[in-house]
Amino acid sequence: MIRKSILKVLLVNAALSILLVEAASRAIILHRYGSLGLTRSERKAIAQAGSKDGLVDGLNGIVGKTNATTSSNCIYPHPVFGYYDLCEEDKLWGFRSTFNQAEAINRIKILILGGSVANFLEDGNAITTAFRNELASRGKNDDIAIFNAARGGGKQPIQTQTANALYAMGWKFDIVINVAGHNEIDGPMNYFYKEGINPIVPTHHPNRLRMASKVIANGAGVVERCEQSPWAMRLALIQLLSIRCQRDFIEGRGNNELEWPAFISLMQFDRGSHRDENNALKNAILNWQKSSMAAYHISKANDSTYLEVIQPSQYLAGSKPMTPEERKEIASEPHYEIVGTAFSRIDLEKFGIPLHHILDARNIFKNVNEPVYSDSCCHLNRLGNKILTSEIARRSLDIHFNR
Repeated sequence: MIRKSILKVLLVNAALSILLVEAASRAIILHRYGSLGLTRSERKAIAQAGSKDGLVDGLNGIVGKTNATTSSNCIYPHPVFGYYDLCEEDKLWGFRSTFNQAEAINRIKILILGGSVANFLEDGNAITTAFRNELASRGKNDDIAIFNAARGGGKQPIQTQTANALYAMGWKFDIVINVAGHNEIDGPMNYFYKEGINPIVPTHHPNRLRMASKVIANGAGVVERCEQSPWAMRLALIQLLSIRCQRDFIEGRGNNELEWPAFISLMQFDRGSHRDENNALKNAILNWQKSSMAAYHISKANDSTYLEVIQPSQYLAGSKPMTPEERKEIASEPHYEIVGTAFSRIDLEKFGIPLHHILDARNIFKNVNEPVYSDSCCHLNRLGNKILTSEIARRSLDIHFNR
């Protein structure tokens, strides 16, 4: 009887202790992170994380509440396409759109390459509408199938590599459109050359490899400590430890830049030729031109019509009558002025492409008084997209039907 009473007291005390620890852990989580704990999806993300990459993305919701400094949490290096967008993992290779070769066999198949400006050409079905309207105006009944392989931050030579990889896998396209310019200048000039990084390095790679250096420095023990069972993740104490672990993993502890010199050296080849700003700008433009020339020849060899689109930029002086709103945006981002400088120096002949395969859209808004830019970077509003996509459709179909 006495033993049962003692056992009962011990069990009650143990239960009370667990409840006390649970309540204290919940209180700490609420105080530090502004919520009572992880959501079901966040618990699942940590429990299922089987790799360092998975863990980096596994607690983005909580990491955001910890003020941990992360950027482009969805982006990871890809060996073929430059980088992979984990937030679009339900789409093919993380691209924005899906594409079915079998269903597109009797349609005009269009591949779109570039950065976010090219990616956003699909907004409001702008590019689809532009092509259908242009085909209708020519009395054509052809339907179209568009595969948008453009990604935010994308720049040459990733577009060329992407086209080449798709062709190598047996994909077929009738028209290939590369919308380029801003990222080809902004990335190398504002982020790369000061660290001696060659302009051919894909956007996001320096940041992602810097993150990888933290992974190596923190070691596998961090990963093992972060992984928990789904049941255990329901406990506030386990959640608290996992959040702490994840925050340590993201921010890094101690000598977290241990391997960064080794990683950055991989991107610094031929560094002497682009240490100086003038040479760096020259090389950034050259990388763009040579890469696009290669994309043209790859497309031609695969019986595709190629169109290089030099995108418009509000930083090119005199290219558009600026509205007060647009002027305000320009003033907020002075580091983009280098894009305007580069755009004023572009020589179309040096692309090595027949000039009718280049749509020079730098002055496409020359007589447009309404606002067409939606931010301080380069992105277009609905009117800007409509004007640009209409001209892209007209020029590319001109070439396609007159080959």
